[in-house]
Amino acid sequence: MLEFNHEFKEPLPEKEVIRATKSAEKAWLAKSDIKANEEAIKLGYPGAGYNLKNSKIIEWLDITKEEQIHLQTIIDGNEKRRRKRERDKLAKRKERGSTSREKYLETQSEITKDKLWQLKKVMEKYPNAKQKELAAMLGISDRHLRRLKSQI
Repeated sequence: MLEFNHEFKEPLPEKEVIRATKSAEKAWLAKSDIKANEEAIKLGYPGAGYNLKNSKIIEWLDITKEEQIHLQTIIDGNEKRRRKRERDKLAKRKERGSTSREKYLETQSEITKDKLWQLKKVMEKYPNAKQKELAAMLGISDRHLRRLKSQI
């Protein structure tokens, strides 16, 4: 434990490491004790032994915000709220009936095919029509019309 302690950004004093190691051994024994475990749960703890807050672990290990994004459980309150906002945003999208990207692209492809068919018919009917007139007839922009023409 002493060697491991020296690798920390701010190592603890040797006496504290020895005391903490003895405390950890005691916590491990308590965790293995069914009666001690039940008592800890009654008091509102997850179980007997050490129950550290994420903020303390983050501080001790000097975990950055960027690193927390990739972690699953050792995160601070800000990261927890950010993830909740993302979940809520996705839930609202689903609630509104948003579709997946694949479905959206498929729909847009169908719309483009339909516009191409309409453009061909309008060009057959009005072969001398100007570009602006064709765009107005189809209800699209000049630029979109040029893109459609390039596909024909």
